[in-house]
Amino acid sequence: MKAFQNEIGGSRAFCSNCGTRLMNYGADKSMYLAIVAATLDTPLEFKPKAHVNVESKAAWHEPYAGIPSFQALPNNLLD
Repeated sequence: MKAFQNEIGGSRAFCSNCGTRLMNYGADKSMYLAIVAATLDTPLEFKPKAHVNVESKAAWHEPYAGIPSFQALPNNLLD
């Protein structure tokens, strides 16, 4: 795995063999860790809580209306 840090301290990790993005995480991994769902090969037992960073979504994508949407990661979402 290779990780690259952004200007605000977060990181993106990629597979060393194929380059697939595996996860994103904050400087403090206990605060924020996002695993790319396409990398999982087992059924998921959890449901999404929210759509985050919707300002950068594709113009053709309509987020599911059953959960809240946010322009950025809200502080209280992780509670």
